[in-house]
Amino acid sequence: MKKLFLIDAYALIFRFYYAFIGRPMRNAEGMNTSAIFGFVKYINDIIRREQPDCLGVAFDPPGGNFRHDIYPEYKANRSETPEEIIASVPYIKRILEAMRIPILEVAGFEADDVIGTLSREAAEQDFRVYMVTPDKDYGQLIRPEVYIYKQRKGGSDGVEIIGCDQIHEHYGIDDPKRVIDILALWGDASDNIPGVPGIGEKSAIKLVCQYGPVEQLLENIDKLSGKQRENIAAHSDQILLAKRLATIEQHVPIAFEPEKLVLEVPDKPQLIEIYKELGFRSFIRELQQESAENSGVAPGSTTPDLFSPHAEKPSGKQQTAPDLFSSFETGTQPPAEQGTLFSTPMFDTVETLPHTYQTVETLADLEGKIIGVSTGSTSMASLEEAAGVSLTFEEFATYPEIKLALTVGTIDAFCVDGSILSSYLDDDTVLLSERFAPQQYGVATKLDNTELAEYVDGLITMWLEDGTIDG
Repeated sequence: MKKLFLIDAYALIFRFYYAFIGRPMRNAEGMNTSAIFGFVKYINDIIRREQPDCLGVAFDPPGGNFRHDIYPEYKANRSETPEEIIASVPYIKRILEAMRIPILEVAGFEADDVIGTLSREAAEQDFRVYMVTPDKDYGQLIRPEVYIYKQRKGGSDGVEIIGCDQIHEHYGIDDPKRVIDILALWGDASDNIPGVPGIGEKSAIKLVCQYGPVEQLLENIDKLSGKQRENIAAHSDQILLAKRLATIEQHVPIAFEPEKLVLEVPDKPQLIEIYKELGFRSFIRELQQESAENSGVAPGSTTPDLFSPHAEKPSGKQQTAPDLFSSFETGTQPPAEQGTLFSTPMFDTVETLPHTYQTVETLADLEGKIIGVSTGSTSMASLEEAAGVSLTFEEFATYPEIKLALTVGTIDAFCVDGSILSSYLDDDTVLLSERFAPQQYGVATKLDNTELAEYVDGLITMWLEDGTIDG
């Protein structure tokens, strides 16, 4: 069964922007690039890990939508979109165009409605659909072969897949469409959809499980009692309005044309130019490395590529070679484990990489081992906020300068030349980027020991002063 991934653009843009709000990434001109970097990294991860046959990114179009016509206060409680996000969106669209990933927008409708429509049509054409979003509203769209795909909280535990079973487990309902009725009673504060006073999520779930759609609930008000009966009766019109506002439209004027959503080989020169503007040196290296790896392909054949689909394109378009990452499982069975479809985590960590780690507790533990030190910063524009240090005591193949990452204090992100290893690094975790795998040896510790911390600080200071290390 072919796989279609539909991405809610702004849901991810806002998520990554605020994930780094304390320590934003910035390019040489000082532009906040956190949302752009996180968005692109996430797209690349999906393509590598999941090998979708088709992929599209849905944006909310400029201006309002039909919900504002029905209820002018819709989303009126939201503050103005940060200027840094507004400045990021054109870059994200330029990158998607260079990646040749379709941008999906329909005037008068939200991205939710576009995804709702395409997910329905794709499922009817025997596609397995993954809606990439953390928003609970999408629960109403779930059906057999249509899932929510989202990053687990904390960022290091992989991906969570939500299907019919998970909706039933959480809400106790057999039909995911009843999520709309739960929202109609409970309300949705993020969208300024009012709920019934005194009714929260648990009460809403209980009422919907007992009476079904809110229309049937309103027909059975006499079976309720006390303040709940009084509030529901007094807000019956509001409940119906809330249901209309919470309902994701599934008949938007957009056709599902899978041939237009098939992944194509990106415009690498254009991508590199954009990445240079943004200071994304790690992405540039990845593209250059892919090109170097592909340079041995025989003349006249098509180059395997990160973005090449593993299915053949329709006749009339350039044929592509098998996907570079075809070693990953692409089975056609639905999730075998509740809530999780893919066991591959979002980032390689000390739990997932083969390694032999030695705990460093004192300076003596490092004696005779260090042959190189590399610092990391939360910003490419400044090294004043050092985020960590990488120590090397044994050369290895491609990246001899990187062996491990030691966290220094509490940080939100660790960067090596602007490459974020994790956006959700916690106090006790040392994360190693998949770029440096396979790791065979390493030293990992929190720098609690004063003598060791002072030693490493001294190495960093030397590097900042004259660019040399004498350790």
